[in-house]
Amino acid sequence: ALRTLREALNLSLNFWFILPVTFPGSAPTLHPALEALFNFIVTWGLLCFGFIRDGRRQRVSFFPFLVGTAFLTNVFLVPYLALRDPQLALRPGSGGAEDADDDDDDATRLEAVCESRAFGAVLGVIGALSGAWFCFGRGVEFGGVGERAAALWSMCTQGGAQGDRLAASFAVDACVFWLLQGWLVPDDLRRRGAWQSPPSETSRRLLTIARFVPFFGIAYYLLVRPPYAHNLKDTK
Repeated sequence: ALRTLREALNLSLNFWFILPVTFPGSAPTLHPALEALFNFIVTWGLLCFGFIRDGRRQRVSFFPFLVGTAFLTNVFLVPYLALRDPQLALRPGSGGAEDADDDDDDATRLEAVCESRAFGAVLGVIGALSGAWFCFGRGVEFGGVGERAAALWSMCTQGGAQGDRLAASFAVDACVFWLLQGWLVPDDLRRRGAWQSPPSETSRRLLTIARFVPFFGIAYYLLVRPPYAHNLKDTK
């Protein structure tokens, strides 16, 4: 338990690779594959903030669950998905533009940031950097890509002293995130007036990408999703 706690602290100190890149002599030395997985999973949790407006009409606020997801991943996301009422995420109606959520004029500062296309773009870049760190981080000391992958697999699957509890939990988190990442997309599209019945080809394609492309599917969705319907009407 002490080893796991110490490792979690060291991973936190190396968050987003800032300390290893800027002050490598001061940064804790961990296996780059584990560092990459940690940062990838934490960033995946942060992508959920892109759906923060889902909680506006829920009986339980989404924000505490999002904060918990950022620190403890899907330990908090799964309960929110179980507790939320899909009917409360939308105004009554047909699911078209008339059902769009409150306009951006009353958005909080946090909602405005999470609505920005830059939000998905920046987190997508960090996800890509995590992949680069997995392949090349900390130089040849940790071997090539194959050796790093084998080491991570060993950490995730072996028990006892050879295994790594955090690595195993991150691997489980990745599977759960992939399974659930597209859960809120249809309601998000409905709030934007972009999910009619039947849905358009564009909406179906966005949902397919968001559901089946791990991590980068959601980052792409947040980057290209349509604005709120009132903005579309203002531009006509």
